[in-house]
Amino acid sequence: MHKRTLKRGNIDRSNAQRALLTDTAPDDVPIIFSNDGFHSNLRRTPSAPGLSRILDAIVVNSTKRYTIPYRYRIRLTNTSSRQISLAHPAAQYRACLFYQEYGHLIPYFCRHAEISMRRPTKIGSAYFYSNAASDRKRYRGAAIDLLLHDQLVRNPGSFFAYEKYDRFYKFFSSEEFIELEKKFSVMRLTDISKCFSSIYSHTMAWAIKDVQHGKENTSAVSFANEFDSLMQFSNYNETNGIPVGAEISRLFAEIILQSVDVDLSRRAAYNDLCWGQDFEVRRYVDDYVIFANNEDVLDSLQRGLSESLQSLNLHLNDSKTITKVRPLQTRKSQIIADAAVALDRFREQIAGRDSETQSLLPAVIRNPRALTRALINDMKVACTNADAGYEDISPYVIGSVCTTIEGLVGNFRSARRGKKFNKSAYIGAFESLVSSLYYFFTVHATVSSSYQVARATIISIRFFRDHLPEFSDAVHEIVRQSVQSFIQNPALQHLAMSVYVPVEILNVILASSELPRNYKINIYDIYRRILNDEGVDYFSVVTLLFYYKDSDESVRNEIEEKLSEDFLPNAQPESDSHDAHFMLDLIACPYLTDNFRKAVLTAMYKSLGISVGAYFSRVVISEMEQNPWFVNWKQIDLLNHLQKKELRPVY
Repeated sequence: MHKRTLKRGNIDRSNAQRALLTDTAPDDVPIIFSNDGFHSNLRRTPSAPGLSRILDAIVVNSTKRYTIPYRYRIRLTNTSSRQISLAHPAAQYRACLFYQEYGHLIPYFCRHAEISMRRPTKIGSAYFYSNAASDRKRYRGAAIDLLLHDQLVRNPGSFFAYEKYDRFYKFFSSEEFIELEKKFSVMRLTDISKCFSSIYSHTMAWAIKDVQHGKENTSAVSFANEFDSLMQFSNYNETNGIPVGAEISRLFAEIILQSVDVDLSRRAAYNDLCWGQDFEVRRYVDDYVIFANNEDVLDSLQRGLSESLQSLNLHLNDSKTITKVRPLQTRKSQIIADAAVALDRFREQIAGRDSETQSLLPAVIRNPRALTRALINDMKVACTNADAGYEDISPYVIGSVCTTIEGLVGNFRSARRGKKFNKSAYIGAFESLVSSLYYFFTVHATVSSSYQVARATIISIRFFRDHLPEFSDAVHEIVRQSVQSFIQNPALQHLAMSVYVPVEILNVILASSELPRNYKINIYDIYRRILNDEGVDYFSVVTLLFYYKDSDESVRNEIEEKLSEDFLPNAQPESDSHDAHFMLDLIACPYLTDNFRKAVLTAMYKSLGISVGAYFSRVVISEMEQNPWFVNWKQIDLLNHLQKKELRPVY
């Protein structure tokens, strides 16, 4: 294997719009969606005057008092969901201007490090990339700078660098947690109920009141007022609740909750509780972990925390508050520990390390499906023993299976130099891995897991296509059956399109587009559900257009008819985020007819008050096709986009 080293590059700090790539849009989106094109279009000067007018009216010089975010719900479990918000392009542009003016103050207002487990500490300054040309070509993309893990970051980095943990669960397996368990015998877990939807945007001024009384009074007041105004402009002018999903909203919440951290420490000191001896507290966004040596201290701290939060109209979630006695272990860590034993056994049966090449080699598996059934039965036992459900274990299993798939693929070149190399063994291993992957994804399908599943799916298809073409038909059929079974699962089909946007289903459909034409899955049922819905959803329709491309004229015609009747007449791109994103992508889409794209452009002109006859539509459409906005219709690499998501851990 060739050795990969990392090179360092410097971020262009004059590029104020770089926050668009990491901080202003949510992560729970279809694979094909990104702000890359939006960022590029803001960085260049349009050639067509009509496009300049559109950019000016919708983004740069919006005259609206507020914008309406594209709000959509994603499924968390069979009984719960989360509302995500995609801000209007004008609101995202204003966020960039806010970062440019006040970005240096955000780490200052997040400077209290004792309690917060992940916080911005400085404006990002570097990105890292592998020197292997093939790796750069395939996995170019955005990532968040982590102070302790800079070597994992690739271009172009986030606006801020962060410290400590990029996932809450990593805290419970850290050295820090072990040291805390040595000192304290009891632990309480609690969180804030409906945190983001309960935050009152005006509380930003209250949160930084200590600074306002100091020498930085003027800048602090301006910072608070501008951040408050930005949240309102992004969110229908509402002051109760902030949009969920984007990094900038998490930063808003972090600043407010840092003030709670400070107040809690003061209350503890007032009650003669000593940090490090009587107690310690950790917080990850809105999740709290309180450590002490007796429950009286836990109760005192929880009361103080509750009172501090109530002053900001926030409340603890009593139904999720639990206390653990040493040995300190969460319910999820317990079930994962039990599952790890079965997963290790499964991996040993799938592949082993070749002593000659030190590469991962697939085992010869006589009955791949039996191996999958054995893993499923072991996981059922682990769930039963811990009184848990698949939602507690599936993400862990999916991650482990994906890692094994990537290990076999990554070791292939060195493995084939060994004497024990057996290329026919790969198909049995991948049959068991892919069927296991889709089983655990089907029983608990989430958007975050869909990125891993899509990535593993694409890697598997490309691996056999490029290295083992004689077995590619077999793996194509395995993938086709797995995806088809998933999208036809009754538990997912009953979800109303008017209530949920099935991003997890859309992502797997998009990943299956890697299959050859004669192995394409049948998505007619979901196609009908999307087009028969009373509303018209942006993410769902652009996924259909990307999947079908120009392969089915009847599909294209029906989509155009649906949009002409139910979307274009009432579209408001100047204020409505859903409509702005949708129309910009429709005009740029090469798979739609010229007449329809002209109709979309005409509707946009009319809504923006631009004279239809003043600007030649064909020139605008051509330039927008060459410079796409949020969906890169022709030059996208899905694996590249998935890698960027993997390198951009959420806050």
